[in-house]
Amino acid sequence: MAPTYLETILLLCCVGTMFSSTSAAYGPRRLYCCVEYQEKPIPDQQIKGYKLQRSEEVCNIDAIIFYTSKNKKVCATVKDEWVRKALARLSSELKKMSSSKTVTGTPPPPPRSERNIQPHHQ
Repeated sequence: MAPTYLETILLLCCVGTMFSSTSAAYGPRRLYCCVEYQEKPIPDQQIKGYKLQRSEEVCNIDAIIFYTSKNKKVCATVKDEWVRKALARLSSELKKMSSSKTVTGTPPPPPRSERNIQPHHQ
């Protein structure tokens, strides 16, 4: 028996809803969530920072998000050796920066003492 006009419309609506909800669920997330990993290593000199993406939060996968000198976001997994090496290097650089005691410029002058202003007697 051939499908009726109403059955065809209903089927198209169901299929359309399926695809639109899938793209809506992943479309906006793709802008701020990693949805897959890059396996190709990034040269160390291009990595300027990183942040951790947790799957327990908004995004679906755990990831390390590297930020490059060209303002690109690169998604990676800590399971890859190049990622662990890059994280170790960045951690080491941070420790060096926080432990350095270099002072730049001249120290600020000491605070001015308040003057006791007394009324002028004539």
